[in-house]
Amino acid sequence: WQHSKEESEWTKDISGLEHDITFIKSYYPEILGKRPGTISEKIRYRVALAYVKLFSKGNYYDKSIFWKKNLLDACRETIRENKIRNLICTIGPFRTSSFILELKSEFPDLNLILDYRDPWTNNLTSFGFELLSLKRLAYEKDLEKKVLETYDKILVVSSHMAPYLDEISNSTRSLNITEVTNGFDNDDFPSFRTEEKEKGTVKIVFAGTFYEKALHVFLHFLESLQKINADEKNLNLKKLRFIFLGQIATGMEKAFEQYPEHLQFIGRKKLSETYQEIASADFCALFLSDDLTYSMSTKFYEYMGMRKPIILFAKNHGPTARFLEENGLGIAIDFNNTYEQLVKILTPGYSVQLKNDQQANQFDVRQIVGRIEQLLN
Repeated sequence: WQHSKEESEWTKDISGLEHDITFIKSYYPEILGKRPGTISEKIRYRVALAYVKLFSKGNYYDKSIFWKKNLLDACRETIRENKIRNLICTIGPFRTSSFILELKSEFPDLNLILDYRDPWTNNLTSFGFELLSLKRLAYEKDLEKKVLETYDKILVVSSHMAPYLDEISNSTRSLNITEVTNGFDNDDFPSFRTEEKEKGTVKIVFAGTFYEKALHVFLHFLESLQKINADEKNLNLKKLRFIFLGQIATGMEKAFEQYPEHLQFIGRKKLSETYQEIASADFCALFLSDDLTYSMSTKFYEYMGMRKPIILFAKNHGPTARFLEENGLGIAIDFNNTYEQLVKILTPGYSVQLKNDQQANQFDVRQIVGRIEQLLN
């Protein structure tokens, strides 16, 4: 993908390996990758979006739609020079996987592996699929079906994705699907300074992107917070301090203005600074949309790797909530018990005892890479 010049954990990870990595220019308008703020940015955004719509089929928010020639040229050169046998294509963005299909006829022995990190055409949370016309969505569905029927192996971030993929693929052969979860890298967790805890306060941290489709879950949480705010003194509760880092959904800003003593939005921070906030938290939070109750994002595993109790907010009690509870990793809060569970968390003396490290260790990237190496062999 196109190389970012900003220093990050990624640039640190590849230090000394730059000669093994090829960065490919995408030609996708950069303005479409952010939320426009100024009038100038809004004009540029609309012009860029109109351009992308005009020269593309399917999803115009797919950042790989103009990537085909550069991608295939780089792949052909690398395959020939290094006698590559296995090619892993990670999605999203998703169009990349369809471009790769052309390589199969040129290199018949090439083992094509499709790695789903996100759902494709049934994605209601991100990548803009809910905004597409029926014609554009049908184009994407045809691409996904063709890709599934051609790739030799499918990797999924969660086994709960497998039934849907089997359903949309009418292939005469059954799909070769293997679960490869997200994980965490212990090297990203340096020793953090110990901060003195604010007495009588429970600090919760949310880090990452808050998706619009989970906004109703946050608003339901606010209703309980309002009630707790009124009952706080009578119940003798600790004070809630909820920190949000990263990107919030439209419509959340008013809540931070309404409850400044409880809610704080910090915005994007360097990963090391984000980890410091997580390290000083009593709990870390996730909010799930209704269609992704099986989601275990990278942040989920990073919370786990840093040995932080997780509070999961969701409308329904899904697979992620059950995993959380069965493995003693934290608390699952749904619409039926939000107020009661928050009161419990804020009650003096309450704590969550995490189980041993064995559950977390299997999601260390070293363990995951080992399992991928076995698949390739």
